Amino acid sequence: MRDNALRRQDLEGYDSLPATATTTARVGTDFPNFWGQFEAQPQRKWQVEVVNQLVKFAKLPKGWDSYNAERFRSDAGMFALEVLEKVMRPRTPVPQIVPTASGGVQLEWHQKGIDLEINIVGPYNCELWYRDHQSGAEPLALEFSSDFSPLNIPITQLTNR
Repeated sequence: MRDNALRRQDLEGYDSLPATATTTARVGTDFPNFWGQFEAQPQRKWQVEVVNQLVKFAKLPKGWDSYNAERFRSDAGMFALEVLEKVMRPRTPVPQIVPTASGGVQLEWHQKGIDLEINIVGPYNCELWYRDHQSGAEPLALEFSSDFSPLNIPITQLTNR
């Protein structure tokens, strides 16, 4: 009780704080583009990690795997970002990103009793392989292009488990 009385007493006369340059600029219309960017949410963790990996893959030379692998296709990387943008949720684990010998990219999750792999050969040319070891259901293997709905159940399971 004594601590509360001291706090109230210490705060007497400070009902309103003077406006600073920062608060004035935020409230006013000065530099709206700056404040919009400044107060924007930072990129999600997966975006930063995936983009960093894709940039590394873009630097790989032809034959990077000693078996004459194709150079990494930037359009496959861009499509991988598009797929992830559509399916990732705030608590979805970040996938492992692996370049493929055909120049594409593979997104992989092997955790929580789930194996999920998305092989992206190029834009709208994808393969999905999914197995939930806890449910005992048959593995799922299929091709997909612009309809990402086959990823809903695997991503939901991976995110919520």
